[in-house]
Amino acid sequence: MNLSTLLDQNCEQFGEYVATIWLPEPDKEVQITNLDAFREVKRLGNALRNLDVKRGDKIAVFLPNSPEVIATYRAAWRIGAAVVPILFLLSEQEVRYILENSESVAVVTHSDLYDTVAGAARGLDHVKNIILIDKEREGARFYGDLIAESSETLEAVETADDEIAVILYTAGTTGRPKGVMLSHLNLYSNAQSSFEHSFPPEKQEEARTFTGLFVLPLCHSYGLMVSNVGALSGATNIMVPRFDPEMIFRAIEKYKIKIMAAVPAMFSYFLIAPEAEKYDTGSMEMWSSASAPLSTDVIENFENKFSGIIYEGYGLSEASPTVASHKLGMPTKPGSVGIPIPGVEVKIFDENDREQKAHEMGELVVRGDNVMKGYYKMPDKTTDAIKNGWLHTGDIAYIDDDGYIFIMERKDDMIIRGGENIYPRELEEVIWSHPDVAEVAVVSIPDPVRGEEVVAVVVPHQGATLTEADVKEFCTGKIAKFKLPKMVVFMDVLPRSSIGKILKRELKEKMRELVK
Repeated sequence: MNLSTLLDQNCEQFGEYVATIWLPEPDKEVQITNLDAFREVKRLGNALRNLDVKRGDKIAVFLPNSPEVIATYRAAWRIGAAVVPILFLLSEQEVRYILENSESVAVVTHSDLYDTVAGAARGLDHVKNIILIDKEREGARFYGDLIAESSETLEAVETADDEIAVILYTAGTTGRPKGVMLSHLNLYSNAQSSFEHSFPPEKQEEARTFTGLFVLPLCHSYGLMVSNVGALSGATNIMVPRFDPEMIFRAIEKYKIKIMAAVPAMFSYFLIAPEAEKYDTGSMEMWSSASAPLSTDVIENFENKFSGIIYEGYGLSEASPTVASHKLGMPTKPGSVGIPIPGVEVKIFDENDREQKAHEMGELVVRGDNVMKGYYKMPDKTTDAIKNGWLHTGDIAYIDDDGYIFIMERKDDMIIRGGENIYPRELEEVIWSHPDVAEVAVVSIPDPVRGEEVVAVVVPHQGATLTEADVKEFCTGKIAKFKLPKMVVFMDVLPRSSIGKILKRELKEKMRELVK
């Protein structure tokens, strides 16, 4: 089992075709066939070996989306090395922690990011090489030269199923980031199951006609999974370097794109983007959403404005990442993330790890080949997360009679007000349905009497005039009185992670400072 062999299988099954169309700039495209990509992977793998990168070594990748990111991943896997994706927006101090903790022996990056990498790697003797993808520079190797000077003959190392392929560092909302160790089997099985779930055998030939748009960060598990599914499907993917609504709308019109994986924040931006009126997006059939809950109000407004259906799913890095999703030909249920994908078992446990019945809420737990090996160098954290083979996700959920999963809240975000449990998403859904509300997040603040109180943080639509009284009055009668917000705070924008998740911990801190 070696993830790199996805490319071997792809070339053997489909022959040569344009696998990627890279749009580095709005008016520039680069077409890359699957065979071209395969040759580059083997050349780069040989180049890494020539730099004394060995099986089991770690190679950090500090780049925005580009074809070189995928090539580096597959080249590292081919020689038995593991990759350490690093978000290119991180500071020098944050990068240093990851390089030091992972013991990476090389970093692949861009000249614009060289100073950050060089500063982060200073004094770390295990970082032997910095490789730049765009040009030559003193103190670094040039990717182009390494490729040109290497052979394109390279067989994949026969890695063990549980051998580490990727170490993904979490956002680190509590303490230091944790390195999620994902094996070749974890990622391979999850890609295969995700593909088979969305496109069962009788529809897999049809999947080749689904030209896709790739905008998800490759440094995250969601983007990594989608790139692996692309190799299985044999479809052409249009890759853009960043989230830019106009660039995306233009690409959909030009290439007749049918499918796109996104995160909830992107759908909200699409709804208010004035560029949407300028382009024909009628080719779209499937919009896939994951990484955070998507408001049912946004889904309804989006599907009324654009063609296609939003298929919500659910996953987490520790599960490689996909756990559940809706799929073609399957009824969608608003508020649900669908059903478990093949090979993934899901249950709801109470606080004593006893299984709950249908519609009873508790913690979502997951079991299957997709569950991580553990956290790198953190055995205690691993033991806390995986108990008796079950990954404890920290998400509060329930499963209905049809097997559909409904995620209510992060366990840490649940509010206990006067002994009553409040799930912020319930109130968020109500407030989100207000026509003047663009975004909302519900968090808690300490209260000396009730323990916690409810705060709604609201982003109004541009030009809207909302007051605290307006929001409270709108909620009255639509939700139980004890769930109503004590305070409503207005902001121009909500703090988000690089993949679009609302940073509720940061919001809580801001609200607590506000009421001091």
